[in-house]
Amino acid sequence: MTNPTTEPMQVETAAHKRTRLRNYDKFDSFIVSIAKCFSQGKDNSIVFDGSGKAKADESKAFGLTREAVRNLDSMLKSVLERFIDECMTLTRIANSKTVGVRELKTTVKLFMRKDLAMETLDKIDKTIATYTQAQTKNHTQRAGLHIPVRRVANMIRTQCANTLSLAKLAPVVASCILEHLCTSVLSEACRVAILMKRQRITPQHLLLGLSQDDDVRQLFLGTGGFIGHHAGVVPYIAPELLKKKQQRAAVVEATA
Repeated sequence: MTNPTTEPMQVETAAHKRTRLRNYDKFDSFIVSIAKCFSQGKDNSIVFDGSGKAKADESKAFGLTREAVRNLDSMLKSVLERFIDECMTLTRIANSKTVGVRELKTTVKLFMRKDLAMETLDKIDKTIATYTQAQTKNHTQRAGLHIPVRRVANMIRTQCANTLSLAKLAPVVASCILEHLCTSVLSEACRVAILMKRQRITPQHLLLGLSQDDDVRQLFLGTGGFIGHHAGVVPYIAPELLKKKQQRAAVVEATA
């Protein structure tokens, strides 16, 4: 016989289940929000709107497949891990206990090539200026970014294992670096998608886009983050296998 005084069993609602299953170490939804900022112009050009607001012609906006989002998320997390490892090393060399903006900027100069490093440093300076002038309480909105600052800060503290403290602007700079890299990869992937007459970016578009940008490709190959699931391979035919006319054209293109 049951006891009538016992409390009834609580049933887990869908909202509680979504909250429990939410993963706080991924950038999936934020990568999708960055991709929505890209759209195709009338002359097949790429239009970038940093606000991410809905556009008048939604058919021209780019989308992302689930596999492409996973690949990009893996790439960004591997870059962040490598950057934080180097920042921790620089902090210990300087006999300091705080990971700051100076260590992150030094890491950018060490890991990135000259052109990409200069673009990233300019983006960092603009983001810091925007962050210091804004009055919003939300750190991500205050910096004008899509990738959340607090989530990046938690990932950095987890990797540091609470052995080093974190400067106030360090998570803002780290989020800025990740967003700039994500924007660079997506812009190249959008160009490939336009050539293939597609509106959804796939892992193959990411792979071909990286093959066109040597600076970003060198960075991601150094981290080992781009695994390339469902991406295929870069199209290539050896000149020896082509006919004579095609072989001559391939040699001319290679020497040009």
